[in-house]
Amino acid sequence: MWAKDPETFAKVHQLSPRVMRALQCTAEHLQARQDGGEDTQENIVAACLRCNRQRHQGWKKAPEPETYLQHVRRQLSRKVWHRAPVFERGLVRA
Repeated sequence: MWAKDPETFAKVHQLSPRVMRALQCTAEHLQARQDGGEDTQENIVAACLRCNRQRHQGWKKAPEPETYLQHVRRQLSRKVWHRAPVFERGLVRA
């Protein structure tokens, strides 16, 4: 993930602008604000933009943090979480 200087990040890791944008660092609420989650250190984690958006897709309600963590770990173990260019460059490891 990157928070500043996306051009340098893209060059260093040889990523296209499209892939690089998906890896932008965002703040993810473990318990959504709409479900009573607060803006506290315990409730916010760093997540790439893609992961942050993906967590809320395909679920009727955002999953509990532990449920989603298990989902992420399964996807990582199968190497299907991020696009191949990210894995090939070793940016994401299972």
